[in-house]
Amino acid sequence: MKFQLEGFLTSDHQFVHMFNTFLSLPCFPQALLYNEETHQFEMPSNAAELTNKIRSAREQSKSQLLYKDVRGLAKTALVDNHYTVSCLDREQGIQWILKERLAFFLQSSCYHEYRLSKLLFQRAPNINGHKRRCGSRNQPGMDDFKEFLHGTSGGRLLNLWRDIERLKSINSQRMNSFLALMRSRYLLSSSQNSLNMELLCRLGLTTSPCWTKERLCSIQPNLTESIISYWVPRYWTSQHVQGDLDCSDMKLCVGPHSASVTPCSLCPEPWLAESFYNNHPQFCPSRSQSLGCTRLAKILEALFVDPDAGWYFTHFCEQSRNQLWENAVYFWHDLQHYHELFYQDGLDPYRVQRVAQVLYSTYLRSSASRSIGIKEEIRKEVQDQLMPAFEELFDQVEDHILNILLDAWAVLVDREKKSFLQVRVYEEVRCVNTWQYRELRSLCAKSKQKINQGVTSPSNTSSGIFSEGTRVLDSWSNVPPQYQGYRLGSLLCQNHEIWHLMSFLQNKDASIHLECWLDLEQYRRTPQRNKAVRQDRSSRIANKYLNRTYFFSSHSPATEEEQNNILHLAGGLELLKLECLSRQVTVEIQYIIRCHIEKTWLPLFLVTAEFTERQKCKLKDGSQRQPTRKEGWKRVSSSKESLLFRQLLLNPASCLQFQHFVSLKGDFLENDVLFWLEVQRYKDLCHSHSDEATIQQKISTIIKCFINSSTPPALQIDIPLEQAQHIMEKRHKLGPYIFREAQMSVFSKLLRFWPKFRELRSSVHEGQLLKMLQDEGLKNKAKLRRQRRKEEEEDERRAQEDVKRLDSGSSEDEETKNDDEGVEKRRGENTALKTQSGLMPFSTEPLSWSYSKYMAALKREEALLRTHSQKEASFSSYSVSSDGSVRSTGSINSHRETSQHFSRSHVKQCH
Repeated sequence: MKFQLEGFLTSDHQFVHMFNTFLSLPCFPQALLYNEETHQFEMPSNAAELTNKIRSAREQSKSQLLYKDVRGLAKTALVDNHYTVSCLDREQGIQWILKERLAFFLQSSCYHEYRLSKLLFQRAPNINGHKRRCGSRNQPGMDDFKEFLHGTSGGRLLNLWRDIERLKSINSQRMNSFLALMRSRYLLSSSQNSLNMELLCRLGLTTSPCWTKERLCSIQPNLTESIISYWVPRYWTSQHVQGDLDCSDMKLCVGPHSASVTPCSLCPEPWLAESFYNNHPQFCPSRSQSLGCTRLAKILEALFVDPDAGWYFTHFCEQSRNQLWENAVYFWHDLQHYHELFYQDGLDPYRVQRVAQVLYSTYLRSSASRSIGIKEEIRKEVQDQLMPAFEELFDQVEDHILNILLDAWAVLVDREKKSFLQVRVYEEVRCVNTWQYRELRSLCAKSKQKINQGVTSPSNTSSGIFSEGTRVLDSWSNVPPQYQGYRLGSLLCQNHEIWHLMSFLQNKDASIHLECWLDLEQYRRTPQRNKAVRQDRSSRIANKYLNRTYFFSSHSPATEEEQNNILHLAGGLELLKLECLSRQVTVEIQYIIRCHIEKTWLPLFLVTAEFTERQKCKLKDGSQRQPTRKEGWKRVSSSKESLLFRQLLLNPASCLQFQHFVSLKGDFLENDVLFWLEVQRYKDLCHSHSDEATIQQKISTIIKCFINSSTPPALQIDIPLEQAQHIMEKRHKLGPYIFREAQMSVFSKLLRFWPKFRELRSSVHEGQLLKMLQDEGLKNKAKLRRQRRKEEEEDERRAQEDVKRLDSGSSEDEETKNDDEGVEKRRGENTALKTQSGLMPFSTEPLSWSYSKYMAALKREEALLRTHSQKEASFSSYSVSSDGSVRSTGSINSHRETSQHFSRSHVKQCH
């Protein structure tokens, strides 16, 4: 086994990638990785972070040189490219891996996925590469296959494969519970992974008794054949692959050992439905570091990835001879099955109740076979709330068992530390010497040269090399603050905005810049295997843009130095036109043109009235968009995030703080909090065994306050309209789960603000937070009142102008009437003369109707009626308490009669 492991590590890049993925899972207290260059195991270092820092510094330096930013250039310093790595002794490291990790790796999803990927590449004889996506993610080609199968029956088959493989590694004590979980996932029609009846009949899995370990293992070859024979060929011939095999940095994934591995010896493990960090973004390293309880976060990370790590932590608890630890970890895994029931398309109340009772009788009852040592008051509370069972029924129990598992985790960490001490570890100082660092070093030298030129030449300082940068800063200073972060990529993310930019540039006779960039982008994305297409597009780009009239001209977007650099990279102008553009040349030209567009034309585009108006319309449309009923509630896993957030909402003090916090973020967010709390009170009412009339009254109250309010708008919370209609139509059929989807929707909406609120809460003293939020709320309300008052004053000013315009309109109309009569008289005389001379037979009758005068009269009438209606409303308030109001009302009536007489006479005049 030692020889085989070393052989795969030294010759199979894909094996190394999947093995490193396994070794870095958070269920392992000590993360490790295998370095293919040094052929030894080492602890993760900050090399990737340093590489990103160098890349960022390189982009910043290029931008500073482009914009002639003298202050930025003066502050720029060369990034130290050295870092320290802790390395394991080669022989001792291999021995430790064989003892502590390899057995679990062979049972993990990473290993099964590695074997499946071998089959994929063997089924494509012309593809022996390890495909990576350019500029996006650094994952193997299996990710594309998983994405291709997502949502299809093939994806469900792969999920079933994964669970069968996991079933093989589960001990007999948990066999029945895991089989029940598989039945609920694939047999129930409401499940997202449910298999169709035709497939179930063919596999012999139509009824629950058929779902046994023996039966599932026997049908596994059929699933393998279906995946390999049908779905793999479809994947390789799909547009998904044909349009993506365009990366030049393709690396080998099939090493020498693949020749000795036949399809018959491979048992392909299905894809991991999503990668761990996609399924649980709250556990990304950058976010988990900010979590309050680091130990609790670590144990939750370990539990979530434990099935993908060969049940490493579960196996430790089983082998610890501590029955409490073993029962606790079993309860946590079974609890995830209970939570899954609430996120299926159709909730089955009977199944929810049954699973809840099984959990209670197995782990919580006084005589439970797998007691977890729960306190009596918590057990009694769960028992009282067992009918009906809601999602948060076992929250306190979960918090209890997590504290138990924290002790197990501490022992595991201590054991691994002692074991790891037997391995000799030494440190090495290495340096990052990539082409980005070499270019950064060159840019720093150019920066110093530019600074020296600016200091030694006063004329350059005032109007020379930095004058252009000043103009650029001035042009961007005119851009509104909310758009100053926009760049070309921002417009590309908006479907139609890039074409508005093209139209803008065409009006400025500058569209060639964007056309060149887009053509280069099209060429860059052309697959490498389409050599004829690439050659044709490269030649067209060279002839149209890379000539003496555009890119290599005096008015080129590139400086003379940049032009010479491009020629040097391409090997001269002739080779530039004859051969296909290299990736480096393409990227550099794109960068130059993009900087020119962003420096010269983008600020002008962002300040146009048309762009501003479109953005306002998008914001308005975005705020009015309602998600579908299924989009309205996404799965919120039983994670530390949701647990802590529910605890916050149930705590009156912290909930009040959060309520004030979200009131500053959106119109209905405060209502979302209140709705969530009211639904919780409704659940408590259901558990209190109140009579049906009281419960229905509570339902009606919630609906009237939040879902069908008499105060516009009728829907006062952030849920889809379809969801609200579903509640109104099925309120008598949904039973106690009537608000389930709506509460999940608002919970998901509010959960987005939880990280920001947590960050604010940690930076402000607890006693000052509420007062600060209340002050901000008062300021916000005052601002809204001032804005509303300003709008009212503006409306009043316009109304007064309308009245003045109407008062002067009557005299103007009389003059207009006389003028019209004179015009018509002269027109009649001219017509008579023309008729007599035989030029044109024109009617001597005057025009009977004028559309413009008619519309003007209607507008004046509407303004007058609006003004008098406002006066009438104000006068009517005095009619109850004073005699003067009666006289005012009479005057209003006389004004109304005058207005109507004026309107009729004016319209009559128009006719």
